[in-house]
Amino acid sequence: MTFLHFQSLTPVRLPRERGPVLAKAWPVTPRILIVDDEKSIRFAIDRYFGRYGYVVDSASDSAEARSLLHHNDYHLAILDLNLGVTDSSDGLDLAAWMRTECSATPVIILTALSTAEVELRARSVGVSSLLGKPLRLSDVADVALRLIGSTTDADTATS
Repeated sequence: MTFLHFQSLTPVRLPRERGPVLAKAWPVTPRILIVDDEKSIRFAIDRYFGRYGYVVDSASDSAEARSLLHHNDYHLAILDLNLGVTDSSDGLDLAAWMRTECSATPVIILTALSTAEVELRARSVGVSSLLGKPLRLSDVADVALRLIGSTTDADTATS
């Protein structure tokens, strides 16, 4: 499976791994924010990363996500592009807001509707990776761990 990583702007072939690195391997316990209007998606990602010791918070819409972002620092945010009919903004709107409020947090956008326009907009708001659905949780974890590694390295350099 190939994913577009906006930091390098080149397709990257991800290796197959059994699961993410245990959270205790990092100098600080990584905290992940999941924003998706589908409860089953939030639950699955929460359980997957939680099983490995990561602290995971989840939100069903952008308002709830903004509240969590005001009160917590995150090593990664995983956002759905389409946040449902009740939310007036989408994952890219939230990512753009995050660039101004918490610019150090890498963002992964999950979408089943990737187009050239979505990719261009994602790049312009500073999204780290745009991943197409359907995908396995291990594929999300591969990308997430690379991004978390860059933020935890920065955390230890500033401590």
